[in-house]
Parts: sequence; C-alpha cells; structure tokens
Amino acid sequence: MGGIVVFGAGGRAGRAVTTEALGRGHEVTAVVRDPARYVDLAADGVSVVRGDVTEVGSVREVAGGAVGAVHAVSPFGGPDPGFDSLDPGFFAKAADALLEGLASAGVRRLVAVGLFANLLGADGRTGGR
Repeated sequence: MGGIVVFGAGGRAGRAVTTEALGRGHEVTAVVRDPARYVDLAADGVSVVRGDVTEVGSVREVAGGAVGAVHAVSPFGGPDPGFDSLDPGFFAKAADALLEGLASAGVRRLVAVGLFANLLGADGRTGGR
C-alpha cells in the first residue's frame, strides 16, 4: 500500500487517522507545525515532518509520493483556543494550498476531518466545554 500524508497529525483527529492508517498497513507522513513537540508520534511506519497546510510549497514538499492526504488541522494551538485570534481566512487558505499543492505533488485523494469541539453551540459556548 502507498503512503498517506496526515496534516495536523498531532491533534486528536489527526492522531486517530494516523493510528487507523498504520493499522491498515499504510506508511504515514505525519505533518505538524513543530516536530520537536510531537516526538511521541514517531513510530515504525511514521515519519514526523514540519509543514504548513496554508502554504502551497510546503504541502507539495511533504506530500510527494503519497497516494492520499488527510486534512485534520485546527487553526488553534491549544485546548482552550479562544476565537479572538482566529484567522477568518484560515480554512480558505488551507483549502487553496491543499488543492494546488497536492495536485502538483500528484496526490489525487484528499479527505478533510474535524472535531465539533471548535463549533459554537446555541448557548455560545464551544462544544468541547
């Protein structure tokens, strides 16, 4: 089987995807903002690399040779993010960079996953609280 590149592999959804992909016999390129913070991701079949899901060149570089990609990136860096610092264009930038970068790397499959924890409920609080 071919390799899968997982953007946001250090988060909850990305870790789950990485574990599942390994269990199904795939090699995984685990893309994170800072590999030094995610040494626990390193395992047989997993390469942990630095990447930026909003930059075309970065996406192209880390995705080379993969048969598929998973976008599991959150724009937040911690468990209690606060929406004041959220870049409203983050998801559009990520989508543009992924589509162009993956296409130029020859990766034709992309799955996007996320968590409800970042969504606001009817009471105005995030789902993770």
